Amino acid sequence: MVDGNAHHNEESTAPKDDAVDFSDLQAHWSRVWDAQKEQISKAKSLAVQELTLSGKALLLSAVCVLLLVGISLIIWTTLLLTFGYGAHAFGVHWLIVALSLIVINVLMFWVIHRIFKNAIRSIGLSTTIKTLFEPRSENSSAQN
Repeated sequence: MVDGNAHHNEESTAPKDDAVDFSDLQAHWSRVWDAQKEQISKAKSLAVQELTLSGKALLLSAVCVLLLVGISLIIWTTLLLTFGYGAHAFGVHWLIVALSLIVINVLMFWVIHRIFKNAIRSIGLSTTIKTLFEPRSENSSAQN
């Protein structure tokens, strides 16, 4: 148990100049403030550089996709022309060649469309969107 005299004796042993000088405190806070400003400046610079790099990467990706689409279009057109010319050279009537190429293109469109729809369904964003943007019903709030 500590009595009043013991507490008074502890206070008397502390140095008289125990209080921090206000100018020292102000200097410390100034250094902290300057360090924070420097840290924010570095973070801002890094964010600008990352955004610039991301924009360049996005632009480069878009150019690459467009080039791939263009090359695919050229290859597909060349294949169709080669198939059509070969079939016509073997004596197939040009109308049958044209109709068969149209059927091939429609089938390819259908296959790619089905693959795309299945990929969209497998992503499952509709559940996420419903969870984020639809208001909660009484039943769902009661279950939680």
